[in-house]
Amino acid sequence: LPFISWFASTFLDGHDDNGGKDGTNTDMEDLLNIRMNNDLNEGRIEIKRGHCNPMKSCHGGCQAMIMEKVTDTYLYSQSNSTLMPANKNLRLQSMSVNYLSSAKRGIVVQADASQIVDSLTIVDARVRDEENRPISEANLHYVSVEDDKKNK
Repeated sequence: LPFISWFASTFLDGHDDNGGKDGTNTDMEDLLNIRMNNDLNEGRIEIKRGHCNPMKSCHGGCQAMIMEKVTDTYLYSQSNSTLMPANKNLRLQSMSVNYLSSAKRGIVVQADASQIVDSLTIVDARVRDEENRPISEANLHYVSVEDDKKNK
């Protein structure tokens, strides 16, 4: 989870732009502790103030981080399978997100591998609210670290 790790180390100092406490540290740290259900390939998280944009809906960046976390966990739960062979390490190469509507309470993210071609694994992620309405969807492209090093 390179982006989440960078984000946490860069921005989770507990201060807002005015130098005061903003109270969102634990809200952002929640992104690292999503409730996972590996049997359903999904993660759940309650939307809190620190996850929201000024319009009080879940920020698109938070949704993207949640999708990355859920798909990473999904892939690693599939170890020793065609998705995640035991001798392969995958890294996120790119992510394309379509935002469909706003999320204001809890969200559910579900991940499914849609295509595996050579060293590329494509995972589809869907974000829905608690009433099962679509919020956003993404395609995440993972590449084999070993194959990626060979191509550089």
